[in-house]
Amino acid sequence: MKFKSYKGFNTAGRGPEINDVTLQWTCGKEGYQHIAQHYGVRKKGYGKPKHSWASLFRVFSYLKGDKWMFFAAVIVTTVMIVINIVGGFVSGPLVDALLQPAFYSISGSWGQYSGPADYLSVGLEGTLPFYKTIFEMVDWTASPATVFSQTAQTMGMFLGILGGFYVLGLLCSIAQIFLMTRIGTNSLMRLRNDMFARMQRLPLSYFDQTAHGDIMSRFTNDVDNLAQFFNTGIMEMFTSVIMMVGLLVFMFMVNWLLALVSLIMELIAMGIVAINVHRSVNAFSETQVSMGEFNGIAEEALSGLKVIKCFSKEDDIMALFKSIDYRHTVHNKRSVFLSSANVPIVNNMNNLTTALVAMIGVVLIATDSSIIHVTVGTLISYVAFLRMLARPFNNISNLLTMVQSSLAGAERIFQMIDLPPEPSLQKAKWRSYKGEDGKFYWTDGEHTKPLQGQVDMRHVDFSYVKGQPILHDITLYAHPGQKIALVGSTGAGKTTITNLLTRFYDIDSGEILIDGIDIKDIDRVSMRRSMTLVLQDTHLFSGTIMDNIRYGHLKASDERCIEAAKMACADPFIKKLSKGYDTYIDGANASLSQGQKQLLSIARCAVSNPPILILDEATSSVDTRTERLISKGMDNIMKGKTVFVIAHRLSTVRYADCIMVMDKGRIIERGTHDELLAQKGRYYELWMGKTELD
Repeated sequence: MKFKSYKGFNTAGRGPEINDVTLQWTCGKEGYQHIAQHYGVRKKGYGKPKHSWASLFRVFSYLKGDKWMFFAAVIVTTVMIVINIVGGFVSGPLVDALLQPAFYSISGSWGQYSGPADYLSVGLEGTLPFYKTIFEMVDWTASPATVFSQTAQTMGMFLGILGGFYVLGLLCSIAQIFLMTRIGTNSLMRLRNDMFARMQRLPLSYFDQTAHGDIMSRFTNDVDNLAQFFNTGIMEMFTSVIMMVGLLVFMFMVNWLLALVSLIMELIAMGIVAINVHRSVNAFSETQVSMGEFNGIAEEALSGLKVIKCFSKEDDIMALFKSIDYRHTVHNKRSVFLSSANVPIVNNMNNLTTALVAMIGVVLIATDSSIIHVTVGTLISYVAFLRMLARPFNNISNLLTMVQSSLAGAERIFQMIDLPPEPSLQKAKWRSYKGEDGKFYWTDGEHTKPLQGQVDMRHVDFSYVKGQPILHDITLYAHPGQKIALVGSTGAGKTTITNLLTRFYDIDSGEILIDGIDIKDIDRVSMRRSMTLVLQDTHLFSGTIMDNIRYGHLKASDERCIEAAKMACADPFIKKLSKGYDTYIDGANASLSQGQKQLLSIARCAVSNPPILILDEATSSVDTRTERLISKGMDNIMKGKTVFVIAHRLSTVRYADCIMVMDKGRIIERGTHDELLAQKGRYYELWMGKTELD
């Protein structure tokens, strides 16, 4: 295959065959290799929508919460459509039954007709009864002045009625916009709530495997596309379809031949547009997917900007960005081109239809066919009808672009909503709760017992990826109030154990028990409330210092939060801030040092006061002085709790009740500090400095 160069990257190519599938790329061989590693292998059919119509029906399901407002919007829209159709229909009868006979009567010559009676029976033959009603509203045998006066009065009456109708139509249009805006915003609110609720319930493995930028793209770009569909697309589509049907019905009532010609031409145009839509729907879906990848790499580059600059990788990340951006541009150009082609197709077909109908109408008027009677007014009405028919048809062709983009976004949104959450929380037998005395208890609905914090792991095996085990036959226990330390090189499995205790992941085999209860029988949410995790990378939320401390227990009073800050040794530095506990910090926390963030995290832990505490490298990224301060704060909140400590610095685990040395997913040594030194094994070598942790 011939490659096209795009700033150092090939823009298309074929890769190796894996499982009988030939890999393909559109962003260059070099770019493909990196993207395949980070975003998953791209295969033929990538981005192709699988459930477009199902997604459309699910989108409509979000209207149920405002069904009465939607019915009201349908009613006012129907009234508006009827007014527009009637307005276009009236022009024909006014010409044939009022203006043309007025010209004959005032001029004193009825032309080919012998008089008013002959014009009524012959000239208006085959027309609707409405024509004759208008004709009979004027005394055509009266003097020219009287005929002129009556004609003007009749014309003024109809124009006044039409004016009233159009004012009513304007009011209906305003009501429609008001109702659909409220319906659209409410529906989007429900959709976003469903997305966020599902995101909170997804397992951590999903976030490990999905770029955060792609997730954010679903919340922003995909939802924005649906916003246009909710706010304007639904009712515009409904209005256009009903308008087309209503106009065609009126056209057949006036003259079936001209209506049949118009219908055939419109069906041909609709067929061409449908083919084009079918071709463009895949392009829109691929555009949305590539936009997610585009946002993913942008988010990674932004969050890792310091690292990129530190290693002078600006050119490399720029090259990757260009390759992904090029792929997005290719898909976007194709989708925009295919969708934009609908407008000129529809416009030219409408012009052709108008010209064809006008030619046929002129021929029928000139020949005065007795089989199909066509008047000048009828032809004028038809031209008006065709112009009116062009508007909803143009609207539909334009809306198809929005619909395609919206459905592509909707499918990505529903893919996320349909992801399986963590196992059901409602089927759990046991739950924990905090009593009025501030202590935690277990309950199964019938029995209640104190939550003491006894932790047992029995022959536990675990793997993040099936077939690649991380932990092997892990067995350990922690009695209530004990401090258990996990020591080992990076990748030994220390953090994995804490992930299993909190049920961020489920074990492959074995069992984990808390107070003799298998954690599989414990509600995840309540179980996590009974333990607190202090991580190396502390995350604080946008808000005040007090808000962040209270995050551990939202109902805690200010006094309780201040007491927790004092226990965590955070009170002195908080008081030095400009507004103390009311100091506002943003999500980046740029105004706080790493040690200060860690102290706030410990204060947050103290507020919740759980019986089980997990410290994962809580002091690894701070200096020695700050480490002593943090250690003092942790000692205050560890009293009476079951504690698991992960640390690289052995000085922080010296006084643990039991130290477990891990290597390659196994516990190779266990005991107190003195016992392990006496064994003169791996821990002894680490303590004496004969070896170091990787």
